[in-house]
Amino acid sequence: MAALLRQGARRVGGSVLHWTKAAVASPAVAEERRRLLPRRMYNTQEQATEEITRKIQQKKEELYDVMCKAEQRFSTSSFHNKLLLPQLSVHVKPRTKDPKWQILRFTKRAINVVMRRGSLH
Repeated sequence: MAALLRQGARRVGGSVLHWTKAAVASPAVAEERRRLLPRRMYNTQEQATEEITRKIQQKKEELYDVMCKAEQRFSTSSFHNKLLLPQLSVHVKPRTKDPKWQILRFTKRAINVVMRRGSLH
């Protein structure tokens, strides 16, 4: 008797589980779920933020290029510009084949070490 009850419970449970899986996979249920559940869509503020972030990154890249060319051609960089160039090297896309970029990255690391040690003592 107990075995019969267990078998019946398995059948009912299995059929319910099978029906649930079929309902979840059903295109009609999927469409209804899409209609009822709110979808995360980009709002205009998120799009504007992404656009501004992209523009800022583009300007950093352009400024880095212009400052490197100016330093190579004219070598009239002021002290502040020479400090800014290593800062920019951290914010631009890695340019591993550019020796100037590598030197600037090393300079930035050295500046960080000096600043940390100076602030600790």
